[in-house]
Amino acid sequence: MTTAPSDIAHLLRRTGFGGSASQIAALAALDLSQVVDQLLNDASAPPPAQPGFVTDANLGDWERWQALGNWWFDRMADAPVPLVEKATLFWHGHITSAHEKVGDVELLWQMHNVQRTNALGNIKTLAQACFVTPAMLLYLDNADNVKTSPNQNFARELLELFLLGVGNYSETDVDACALAWSGHNYDDDTKQYVFRADKHDFGPKTFMGVTRPWNGPELVDFLFTDPTQQLKVATHLSRRLWSFFAHPSPPANVLTDLANVMIASGFEMKPVLRAIFLRPEFYVSTAKQGLVRSPIEFLAAVMKATGVRSPDASPMQHAEGLGQEPFNPPNVSGWRPNKYWLSAGTAGEKASWAQNLHWHMNEDSRDIFRDLPAMPLAQAVDTVLSRVGITEVSDNSKAVVTKWLTQQRASNHGWFEAFGLTVLVMLLPELQLA
Repeated sequence: MTTAPSDIAHLLRRTGFGGSASQIAALAALDLSQVVDQLLNDASAPPPAQPGFVTDANLGDWERWQALGNWWFDRMADAPVPLVEKATLFWHGHITSAHEKVGDVELLWQMHNVQRTNALGNIKTLAQACFVTPAMLLYLDNADNVKTSPNQNFARELLELFLLGVGNYSETDVDACALAWSGHNYDDDTKQYVFRADKHDFGPKTFMGVTRPWNGPELVDFLFTDPTQQLKVATHLSRRLWSFFAHPSPPANVLTDLANVMIASGFEMKPVLRAIFLRPEFYVSTAKQGLVRSPIEFLAAVMKATGVRSPDASPMQHAEGLGQEPFNPPNVSGWRPNKYWLSAGTAGEKASWAQNLHWHMNEDSRDIFRDLPAMPLAQAVDTVLSRVGITEVSDNSKAVVTKWLTQQRASNHGWFEAFGLTVLVMLLPELQLA
């Protein structure tokens, strides 16, 4: 049984950063379940080694941060298993830390590596590992959380954003969580997590109606195993996953089913993602047209399609202008999603990036559009769309490109053809949608 090419194209955009026409055609020959299983197979994507620039003493921290961001953009464009990068991006925006506050790229890399290593693995394992990374301890102030002066910042976000969601905890629970995590600190000398027993509250604390001498990691285990609490966790995380991979408003029955899959699997990511990608609701127009690419996704998708990498693309430079810099979300809730990224400002920055992209390619005689002027009109239109990763185009968008190119060729300014087309197609609606 085959799969509709339009469904394959949609799936490749959501599980990665798009696919070529040939890749779509090859996968369309398979049954959908076979395609999903193939995309979930991460055996060929072992975690990469720490890049040398992360600890390069000859570079300033800002330079290392820029290098790390560009490294990840290249990784997203070249990923052997794109879903690993996409899932890492999900966790990056869900359990967050930021360069602006952490100020140490080596610590950001450590947290990123934890999220990448566990991106398609066990969610509880990922959460427990993230919560004791130095970047997290510093970002949410648990680095100095002690029993005599408990800091609630990390405790509140653990409950409100990371695991349970608004309305599923009380202030008493926040107080208990903060005390449970007291003494789980950061050592400036070793740059590592440290448990300081003399700073930890070993006394009884009431959390979710249960009184015991809670410790931080034990409390997290309880949320994942207690029948009442694990349903809250599973529902909250299922909503976040559906909103990231499908669209922001999951149907109630879908949310219930996904939460049940998550619990039944012991909070493993792959069964939940498989359930998402096999849901018929994932392929309706609400889902296919329900997500705008974030700037990170947009930049990575164009780099993947065009073959241009960070030395020429300068993605970190333009990510700042687009409002979404890797490793530097604006706050603990991550980046705002979806239609937030549609604005005159982002359109202008994308046009600027397209211009720079063209000139860099042209200077190196690697312009992927340099052969367009020699092509017949219809072929040139189809070629430029394909080369930026647009495999399905609306009649209106195609008409816009065709009209522009017709007028351009009539003006006899052939030198401008490839440049103008590069900018024009970057702003088409098809390239903005995930």
